[in-house]
Amino acid sequence: MKQLTLNVKSREALGRGPVRRLRASGMIPAVVYGASGHHNLEVDHAEFLTLRRASGGGSVLVQIAGDGIGPTLSIVSEVQIDALRDTVMHIDFHEVERGKMMHAKVAIHTIGEPIGVKMDEGILQISAHELEVRCFPQDLPEHIEIDVSELQVGDSIQVANLTLPD
Repeated sequence: MKQLTLNVKSREALGRGPVRRLRASGMIPAVVYGASGHHNLEVDHAEFLTLRRASGGGSVLVQIAGDGIGPTLSIVSEVQIDALRDTVMHIDFHEVERGKMMHAKVAIHTIGEPIGVKMDEGILQISAHELEVRCFPQDLPEHIEIDVSELQVGDSIQVANLTLPD
C-alpha cells in the first residue's frame, strides 16, 4: 500500500472571488472531511499533479500536513477537472482512521487478452472500472487485477467470482 505526503495550507477566504484568485495563483481549493470535522485547504497545483503521477492511477493513502492542519491520513475522494482547460478545479479528501474499517473505490486492471478476442474476433466489454471495497487503511489495495485471458465470446466475470487480496 502506497502512502504519499501532501503539503497544504489552511484556507480562510471562501466564495467565488477568493477561489478564482487562488486558482490564478497556481493553487487548488480543497476540503478534507472526516471524524475531526471539515477543513478548507489550498493545495499547490504542481505538487498535486506530482502526487497523482506517483499514485499511478491507483488508490493511495495521502498524509495531509501543513500550515493550520495537523497530520491527517486521508484518501482522495473526488477530483473536479475543468474539461476545457484540463486543470484541477477542486479536490475532496476523506479522512480515514487507522484501525477502523473504511470504504474506498479501487481501480480494476485487466490482465491478458481474451481467447474470444484473439480467435473469434470478439470485443472485450468492461462494465465496471472500479469496485468499492471495505478494508482497513493499511490493507487498501492500489488496484485489483483480473485475468481475462481465458474468456470466450459470451463469457463474463462476476464480482462474486473474483479472488480479492487479503
